[in-house]
Amino acid sequence: MLTVGYRKLPSYQITDAIEDALSGLSWLQDHGFDGEQVVVAGDSAGGYLAFMTTLSAIRSHLAKPAGIATVSPFTDPDPARKLAHRNARRCSMFTCGALSMFARYLGEVQLPQDRPKSSRRVESPVDADLSPLPPVAIHASSDELLLADAELMAKRLTAAGIRCDLHLWDGQIHDFPLAADVLPEGRRAIRYLGDFVKEVTDGCAARTPAAAAG
Repeated sequence: MLTVGYRKLPSYQITDAIEDALSGLSWLQDHGFDGEQVVVAGDSAGGYLAFMTTLSAIRSHLAKPAGIATVSPFTDPDPARKLAHRNARRCSMFTCGALSMFARYLGEVQLPQDRPKSSRRVESPVDADLSPLPPVAIHASSDELLLADAELMAKRLTAAGIRCDLHLWDGQIHDFPLAADVLPEGRRAIRYLGDFVKEVTDGCAARTPAAAAG
Protein backbone atom coordinates (compact mmCIF):
# COMPACT_ATOMS: atom_id res chain seq x y z
CA MET A 1 0.00 0.00 0.00
CA LEU A 2 1.21 3.48 -0.90
CA THR A 3 -0.10 6.34 1.24
CA VAL A 4 0.34 9.73 -0.39
CA GLY A 5 1.20 12.65 1.91
CA TYR A 6 -0.65 15.16 -0.24
CA ARG A 7 -0.80 18.90 0.35
CA LYS A 8 -3.92 19.95 2.24
CA LEU A 9 -6.23 22.88 2.87
CA PRO A 10 -5.90 25.59 4.06
CA SER A 11 -2.20 25.96 3.25
CA TYR A 12 -2.58 24.63 -0.30
CA GLN A 13 -5.20 24.32 -3.01
CA ILE A 14 -7.30 21.32 -3.98
CA THR A 15 -5.49 21.14 -7.31
CA ASP A 16 -2.22 20.68 -5.39
CA ALA A 17 -3.65 17.63 -3.63
CA ILE A 18 -4.74 16.09 -6.93
CA GLU A 19 -1.30 16.80 -8.41
CA ASP A 20 0.37 15.03 -5.48
CA ALA A 21 -1.93 12.02 -5.81
CA LEU A 22 -1.12 11.79 -9.52
CA SER A 23 2.55 11.85 -8.57
CA GLY A 24 1.82 8.86 -6.37
CA LEU A 25 0.39 6.97 -9.34
CA SER A 26 3.46 7.89 -11.39
CA TRP A 27 5.69 6.62 -8.59
CA LEU A 28 3.89 3.27 -8.61
CA GLN A 29 4.33 2.99 -12.37
CA ASP A 30 8.01 3.85 -12.06
CA HIS A 31 8.31 0.99 -9.57
CA GLY A 32 6.70 -1.61 -11.81
CA PHE A 33 2.99 -1.38 -11.02
CA ASP A 34 0.63 -1.07 -13.97
CA GLY A 35 -2.67 0.78 -13.63
CA GLU A 36 -4.56 -2.51 -13.61
CA GLN A 37 -2.73 -3.41 -10.40
CA VAL A 38 -3.76 -0.23 -8.59
CA VAL A 39 -6.91 0.62 -6.63
CA VAL A 40 -7.21 4.26 -5.61
CA ALA A 41 -8.73 4.56 -2.14
CA GLY A 42 -9.80 7.38 0.15
CA ASP A 43 -12.15 8.26 2.97
CA SER A 44 -14.18 11.44 3.53
CA ALA A 45 -12.32 14.26 1.71
CA GLY A 46 -9.91 11.56 0.56
CA GLY A 47 -12.85 9.99 -1.26
CA TYR A 48 -13.18 13.18 -3.30
CA LEU A 49 -9.47 12.98 -4.02
CA ALA A 50 -9.74 9.31 -5.04
CA PHE A 51 -12.40 10.10 -7.65
CA MET A 52 -10.71 13.24 -8.95
CA THR A 53 -7.29 11.57 -9.11
CA THR A 54 -8.66 8.65 -11.08
CA LEU A 55 -10.57 10.92 -13.46
CA SER A 56 -7.46 13.08 -13.98
CA ALA A 57 -5.23 10.04 -14.52
CA ILE A 58 -7.58 8.67 -17.18
CA ARG A 59 -8.05 12.04 -18.91
CA SER A 60 -4.28 12.57 -19.12
CA HIS A 61 -3.64 8.95 -20.18
CA LEU A 62 -1.37 8.50 -17.17
CA ALA A 63 -3.12 5.33 -16.01
CA LYS A 64 -6.48 3.64 -15.67
CA PRO A 65 -6.63 2.13 -12.16
CA ALA A 66 -8.44 -1.16 -11.58
CA GLY A 67 -10.90 0.34 -9.13
CA ILE A 68 -11.84 3.05 -6.65
CA ALA A 69 -12.55 2.19 -3.00
CA THR A 70 -14.07 4.84 -0.73
CA VAL A 71 -15.59 5.35 2.70
CA SER A 72 -17.99 8.25 3.35
CA PRO A 73 -16.74 10.11 0.25
CA PHE A 74 -17.26 13.84 -0.24
CA THR A 75 -18.36 13.99 -3.88
CA ASP A 76 -20.60 17.06 -4.20
CA PRO A 77 -19.20 20.50 -3.25
CA ASP A 78 -22.67 22.04 -3.69
CA PRO A 79 -24.30 21.89 -0.23
CA ALA A 80 -27.87 22.22 -1.51
CA ARG A 81 -28.56 18.52 -1.95
CA LYS A 82 -27.06 17.63 1.42
CA LEU A 83 -29.04 20.35 3.20
CA ALA A 84 -32.23 19.00 1.63
CA HIS A 85 -31.42 15.40 2.59
CA ARG A 86 -33.23 13.60 5.40
CA ASN A 87 -29.92 13.36 7.31
CA ALA A 88 -29.30 17.12 7.31
CA ARG A 89 -30.15 17.34 11.00
CA ARG A 90 -29.37 13.78 12.04
CA CYS A 91 -25.62 13.63 11.49
CA SER A 92 -23.68 13.66 14.76
CA MET A 93 -20.50 15.00 13.13
CA PHE A 94 -21.48 17.70 10.61
CA THR A 95 -23.99 20.48 11.25
CA CYS A 96 -25.86 22.31 8.49
CA GLY A 97 -24.17 25.57 9.46
CA ALA A 98 -20.69 24.07 9.30
CA LEU A 99 -21.44 22.57 5.90
CA SER A 100 -22.63 25.90 4.49
CA MET A 101 -19.53 27.69 5.81
CA PHE A 102 -17.25 25.04 4.29
CA ALA A 103 -18.99 25.35 0.92
CA ARG A 104 -18.47 29.12 0.91
CA TYR A 105 -14.84 28.61 1.88
CA LEU A 106 -14.27 26.28 -1.07
CA GLY A 107 -15.93 28.66 -3.48
CA GLU A 108 -14.20 31.84 -2.34
CA VAL A 109 -10.76 30.91 -1.10
CA GLN A 110 -9.15 27.70 -2.23
CA LEU A 111 -9.23 27.87 -6.02
CA PRO A 112 -6.55 29.21 -8.39
CA GLN A 113 -6.66 33.00 -8.30
CA ASP A 114 -5.49 33.30 -11.91
CA ARG A 115 -8.82 31.95 -13.11
CA PRO A 116 -11.86 34.22 -13.63
CA LYS A 117 -13.98 34.34 -10.48
CA SER A 118 -16.99 32.98 -12.36
CA SER A 119 -15.03 29.81 -13.21
CA ARG A 120 -13.38 29.35 -9.81
CA ARG A 121 -15.57 26.41 -8.84
CA VAL A 122 -14.51 23.19 -7.21
CA GLU A 123 -14.92 20.41 -9.75
CA SER A 124 -17.60 17.97 -8.68
CA PRO A 125 -17.18 14.21 -9.23
CA VAL A 126 -20.95 13.73 -9.37
CA ASP A 127 -21.17 16.18 -12.29
CA ALA A 128 -18.20 14.79 -14.23
CA ASP A 129 -18.24 12.36 -17.15
CA LEU A 130 -18.00 9.13 -15.18
CA SER A 131 -18.12 6.74 -18.13
CA PRO A 132 -14.34 6.07 -18.21
CA LEU A 133 -14.15 5.06 -14.54
CA PRO A 134 -13.32 1.54 -13.29
CA PRO A 135 -15.54 -0.34 -10.77
CA VAL A 136 -16.25 1.56 -7.55
CA ALA A 137 -16.96 0.55 -3.95
CA ILE A 138 -18.61 3.05 -1.59
CA HIS A 139 -19.22 2.48 2.13
CA ALA A 140 -21.20 5.00 4.17
CA SER A 141 -23.33 5.31 7.29
CA SER A 142 -27.09 5.47 6.85
CA ASP A 143 -27.16 8.33 9.38
CA GLU A 144 -24.37 10.61 8.15
CA LEU A 145 -24.73 13.82 6.19
CA LEU A 146 -22.47 12.56 3.41
CA LEU A 147 -24.93 9.75 2.74
CA ALA A 148 -26.42 12.19 0.22
CA ASP A 149 -23.08 12.28 -1.61
CA ALA A 150 -22.69 8.50 -1.51
CA GLU A 151 -26.20 7.87 -2.83
CA LEU A 152 -25.92 10.47 -5.59
CA MET A 153 -22.50 9.23 -6.68
CA ALA A 154 -23.76 5.65 -6.84
CA LYS A 155 -26.77 6.77 -8.88
CA ARG A 156 -24.62 8.75 -11.33
CA LEU A 157 -22.13 5.89 -11.70
CA THR A 158 -24.88 3.38 -12.40
CA ALA A 159 -26.43 5.74 -14.96
CA ALA A 160 -23.02 5.97 -16.66
CA GLY A 161 -22.83 2.18 -16.89
CA ILE A 162 -20.17 1.83 -14.20
CA ARG A 163 -20.34 -0.87 -11.55
CA CYS A 164 -20.81 0.64 -8.11
CA ASP A 165 -21.06 -1.45 -4.94
CA LEU A 166 -22.85 0.78 -2.41
CA HIS A 167 -22.77 -0.48 1.18
CA LEU A 168 -24.85 1.41 3.75
CA TRP A 169 -24.26 0.74 7.43
CA ASP A 170 -27.00 1.41 9.97
CA GLY A 171 -26.28 3.28 13.17
CA GLN A 172 -22.69 4.20 12.35
CA ILE A 173 -20.86 7.53 12.37
CA HIS A 174 -19.08 9.26 9.51
CA ASP A 175 -15.96 7.34 8.43
CA PHE A 176 -16.66 4.61 10.99
CA PRO A 177 -13.95 2.17 9.79
CA LEU A 178 -11.43 4.52 11.43
CA ALA A 179 -12.68 3.03 14.69
CA ALA A 180 -12.24 -0.56 13.51
CA ASP A 181 -10.28 -1.41 16.65
CA VAL A 182 -13.49 -1.03 18.67
CA LEU A 183 -16.25 -1.33 16.04
CA PRO A 184 -16.99 -4.77 14.55
CA GLU A 185 -18.78 -3.02 11.68
CA GLY A 186 -15.59 -1.10 10.91
CA ARG A 187 -13.62 -4.33 10.70
CA ARG A 188 -16.24 -5.88 8.42
CA ALA A 189 -16.22 -2.83 6.13
CA ILE A 190 -12.43 -3.01 5.82
CA ARG A 191 -12.69 -6.71 5.04
CA TYR A 192 -15.26 -6.02 2.32
CA LEU A 193 -13.01 -3.33 0.85
CA GLY A 194 -10.15 -5.82 0.81
CA ASP A 195 -12.34 -8.32 -1.01
CA PHE A 196 -13.20 -5.63 -3.57
CA VAL A 197 -9.52 -4.84 -4.16
CA LYS A 198 -8.73 -8.54 -4.65
CA GLU A 199 -11.63 -8.95 -7.07
CA VAL A 200 -10.87 -6.01 -9.36
CA THR A 201 -7.16 -6.85 -9.49
CA ASP A 202 -7.80 -10.56 -10.04
CA GLY A 203 -6.63 -10.38 -13.64
CA CYS A 204 -3.12 -9.63 -12.42
CA ALA A 205 -3.12 -12.10 -9.53
CA ALA A 206 0.33 -13.31 -10.49
CA ARG A 207 1.64 -9.86 -9.64
CA THR A 208 1.27 -7.87 -6.45
CA PRO A 209 -1.64 -5.37 -6.39
CA ALA A 210 -1.07 -1.97 -4.85
CA ALA A 211 -3.51 0.48 -3.34
CA ALA A 212 -2.85 4.20 -3.58
CA ALA A 213 -4.62 5.75 -0.61
CA GLY A 214 -5.88 9.31 -0.41
